[in-house]
Amino acid sequence: TGHQQRERFRCALQHLDTRATTRTAREMLAEAAQGSFPEPLLRFCARLGAPNASDAQLQADALQLTAMGHHSGADLMAGALAGITPL
Repeated sequence: TGHQQRERFRCALQHLDTRATTRTAREMLAEAAQGSFPEPLLRFCARLGAPNASDAQLQADALQLTAMGHHSGADLMAGALAGITPL
């Protein structure tokens, strides 16, 4: 179920070795482990899963997400896309 997936995700985040990342990334991971995500990331992910989303809407959400930080938004988008790409 969705709840079990969120719990596994939170648990995995709490056990990551954050010494190899930046302070900002550590803070974002800590917030994500508590279930808190940046609003532009949530909008982008929701739009990816929306069957009737237009290309223009998705592009606008992608631009808003990639505008976050120096490259944090682009990194978040890459992670979101990697998460939905079959291996």
